[in-house]
Amino acid sequence: MPARGPLTIAEPDRPVLRGWAQAPGRRAQRAAIVLLAGQGLANGEIARRLGVSRPAVITWRARYADGGLGGLADRPRSGRPPQARVAAIVACTLRVAPRSRSATSCARWVAAELGVSVVTVGRAWRLARVTIAASGAVVLEADPPLPVTGCELAGLCVHGRSAIALLRPLTAGSPSAPVRVRPGGVTGTGVPGCSSAEVAAMRRLVTASGGGLHGVVAGNALGGWARLGAGTSGLAWHVAPSDEAWLAVVEAVMCAGALPSERVTRAARQITREIGERLATPSGPGGWLAWTS
Repeated sequence: MPARGPLTIAEPDRPVLRGWAQAPGRRAQRAAIVLLAGQGLANGEIARRLGVSRPAVITWRARYADGGLGGLADRPRSGRPPQARVAAIVACTLRVAPRSRSATSCARWVAAELGVSVVTVGRAWRLARVTIAASGAVVLEADPPLPVTGCELAGLCVHGRSAIALLRPLTAGSPSAPVRVRPGGVTGTGVPGCSSAEVAAMRRLVTASGGGLHGVVAGNALGGWARLGAGTSGLAWHVAPSDEAWLAVVEAVMCAGALPSERVTRAARQITREIGERLATPSGPGGWLAWTS
């Protein structure tokens, strides 16, 4: 297939491509192909200069045209992305979406920042059940839908086949590192499996929030949680579309700071992994796994 004029390269991509072309690794050759294609060289001439096959030139200029910088990454393996990658993509989306002009441009920026393909980003969004609104907000397809952009974790609890995350608007700086708390095992009033102290802690948070607090429930079992915050406008409840979506969004919110530290990321992954195991085997004790306020 003959080249139809110079390949259009976005101006912000040019310095990135030049850096890749001068560095070791598989992306160097791909970046060099794109840069020469941007100069209007024919596919055959690019192949001759770089010592590659003509089909390789056609492939990589097409991949860039379709997916931007993310299109130059290795194709993802078949099947579902790992849960950690899904959460990382959603966390990056939370940072990038507000300044993106559209879902398409957001996907390309996320792909470029993480070194994955746009296809992988879209697959992660579908698994986490998130969409990008026209305003740039990242919306979880919960019942009812919940914009999670600009939120931080306020509390986290799991009991049996039900888990809850309390989210509140981010007030200042990046979210703090999740704090490990020993699971509670005392049955109290209000919510089965929660001690009275845990219920009281949630009620204090609802009262002090001044509104804008959201409870996101996994396991499709709102049950007794609905009684917390009843009669007040400070807490709105949302049922997550799936356990996987709940886990991905919770971890993403914990890691969505502008520059999440390794400690935050490590703690978030450890906590969500433990919660995933609890949801899969609900016979163990329940209680708070994390509390960040």
